[in-house]
Amino acid sequence: MAETSTAAERSMGTDIISTLPNPLLCHILSFLPTIDAVGTSVLSRRWRHLWKDLQVFDFHDERIRDRERFVSFVESVLSRRSYPDIQKFSLRCYSLDDLNALKRWIRDVLGPCLQEMELNFYDYKTRNGIDAIFTCASLVSLSLVGHFYMNDIPAVHLPLLKNLELAAPGVPVDSKLISGCPALEDLYFIYSGRFNPKINLLSASLKRLRLIEARNFDYLEISEIQIDAPNLEFLRIYLEDSCVRTLAVSDFPNMNEASFDIYPKPEHVDWLPKLLQALSQTKKLGLGGFSTQVAYQCHNPLLIITFAYSMMLLCYISHSAWLKLRIYTYQNLAA
Repeated sequence: MAETSTAAERSMGTDIISTLPNPLLCHILSFLPTIDAVGTSVLSRRWRHLWKDLQVFDFHDERIRDRERFVSFVESVLSRRSYPDIQKFSLRCYSLDDLNALKRWIRDVLGPCLQEMELNFYDYKTRNGIDAIFTCASLVSLSLVGHFYMNDIPAVHLPLLKNLELAAPGVPVDSKLISGCPALEDLYFIYSGRFNPKINLLSASLKRLRLIEARNFDYLEISEIQIDAPNLEFLRIYLEDSCVRTLAVSDFPNMNEASFDIYPKPEHVDWLPKLLQALSQTKKLGLGGFSTQVAYQCHNPLLIITFAYSMMLLCYISHSAWLKLRIYTYQNLAA
């Protein structure tokens, strides 16, 4: 009994985690912010240099608010890593004045093993010099958030990219970008007429699309939004301040769920019936308050009701707009 108790005590005092192989420990550390992963170096000699084997980096300035210290930390970590190839790189900060540092970091992390990349800035400073990202052929997921301004993307070669988040109105979404992403399945795009006066989305691989209008921009006009994505399964459109002259859409035979909120303007009233017709096979349709007002202003407001019932859709709309449509219906039936 005494020997059993002693063995149990020894077992309880053993650092089992430290006995794990380096690849498994690095996999565990990859789920931590990089500042915490580096901090494990003080645990013991076994952990002192372990973080240098990481291939996943997540930098956030939330705990290093001093700009110079944050830049120094990122550069120190990237320069001391053991493996040149990085699999995932995430950089989120409220502000970064040193644009040369940003360009160096992008140049350092791009490589044949990079699969995921996120650049997220919360301030309103304009940034450029990120062209090389769009020719990183190994990328599977790319997220750009902030004021990145590009007149034109020189070249796009992202053959494996499946997920693209562009909460960066200054990045042009045109045929060059979309055609350079032949495997793209999920696109989240915050747009502005100032930088995207015309939006063309032609993709046979696209399954999920979210078009959200950028806020805090002046009223601007978009001449055309074209969506030709026959395999689309999910669609979300939000349009309030901008005016879209023309909306050209293909049929969406595979659509499972669609929702949109479109501000009532004469131009939008003209093309809303076309959008509803393209969504005739949708299984679930969501209409925001603005959209139901647009339907109310159509030449035939009963279109939305006929559409919803004839296609047997699950359709949820705002209460006030639904009352308007009911009143209109009763008046026309009475007539």
